[in-house]
Amino acid sequence: IDAPLITQRVCGVCPTAHAVASALAIDDAAKVQAPHNGRIMRNLINGAEFIHSHLLHSYHLALQDYIDMPAGLDGAALNKGPWAPVHGGDRRINGGASKSDLDSLIGSYLAALEKRRKAHTVGAIIAGKQPHAASIIAGGCSATLTSSDVANMTTLVTEIRDFIQNTYIPDLALIFDTYYPDYYSIGVGSGKLLSYGVFRQGTDSINNMLIKRGIYDGSSVVNVMDQNKIVEDIAGGWYTGADNQHPSNGETNPDPTKAGGYSWLKAPRYKTDGVNKDVYEVGPLARMVVNGNYPANISVADREKARGVEALLVANAMLTWLDEIENTYGLSGPSYIPYEVPPSTKGVGLTEAIRGALGHWVEYDAQGKIAHYQIITPTCWNASPQDADSIQGTIEQALIGVTVGDPNAPVEAMRIIHSYDPCLACAVHVVRPVSYT
Repeated sequence: IDAPLITQRVCGVCPTAHAVASALAIDDAAKVQAPHNGRIMRNLINGAEFIHSHLLHSYHLALQDYIDMPAGLDGAALNKGPWAPVHGGDRRINGGASKSDLDSLIGSYLAALEKRRKAHTVGAIIAGKQPHAASIIAGGCSATLTSSDVANMTTLVTEIRDFIQNTYIPDLALIFDTYYPDYYSIGVGSGKLLSYGVFRQGTDSINNMLIKRGIYDGSSVVNVMDQNKIVEDIAGGWYTGADNQHPSNGETNPDPTKAGGYSWLKAPRYKTDGVNKDVYEVGPLARMVVNGNYPANISVADREKARGVEALLVANAMLTWLDEIENTYGLSGPSYIPYEVPPSTKGVGLTEAIRGALGHWVEYDAQGKIAHYQIITPTCWNASPQDADSIQGTIEQALIGVTVGDPNAPVEAMRIIHSYDPCLACAVHVVRPVSYT
């Protein structure tokens, strides 16, 4: 029962999604579904985190790959920005006739800081605090809401939604349609997309989610994704054990001296045909393509623009959920179901973190205690090393053949990597104990 609280500490960037995945895994082991209010509150906390993180990525992390920030703003021009060292060259929005566009983007950068804070406020009203939500539990959500809480969140989400619609999405179009249109053909990667689906609607059926479960196999969208076809290889990682393992059977045995290892990540793969392992990309673009909200184009620009599309979709859904929890189901309705997990059982929790597909697999022993726990994070999918067939992960594939103007300042390669919004904090499987004495 403590797993949702503990597994959030895997990452300080996307802890909410880990709490949701863990709670879903435990619920699955017990064959329990959260009641409507618990389901909606989980969605609202996670939705607020989605919006917060998309704004964080686009304005406060990735934007500095395309413009030079004024030295007095965040120090980027003094080589102290978020992505230090800041690489110059190919800064098409700086100077000349584009100064008004640069000033507009810098204004958006500052405004997005406030909108991020307000998104975190929405999440914290239900979660108790952010990051590391205290109220997401097995069986639902432990929070209780008042009409004042709902009114406050509705005001905040409406303001954020308007910013997304009127500023965020136009800014993304300005950057890539006006100044960097060539990035619609750069950084393709594996060409295949996968989504576990997220934000359960009505009942907890996998077929009833705001954002669908499914794959884009390179030619068409298939709204079926069988978690039994997921495997992990350890050939390119500093681990010992067997390749081609389903995560429920996976082991994590680190060996930093292993020959051929070059990463602390494993290599997740999906057997599209049930036999052969394929490399899939996960993330906002994958979700929006599978869901039918974005065309099946894969590139740096498409990854970045899909974030705006998804942020607006989620913000609008949050307004609907806020209305539902007060006017459809009622604030006094139950928000969780207390239960005991049966002994000797297994569960899986599949959801989407901001960066892509997130899965938790749990197994309980005869005493009803957790005996085995495995996690596959989005960045494991995207930044995976070579698998046992020597096939690179999608980020590695996206970097092959890229033209770099200055090898000492490879901003082109940075833009490709950053478009996946990698989070290595929760992608690695190993921590090293540190003594503070």
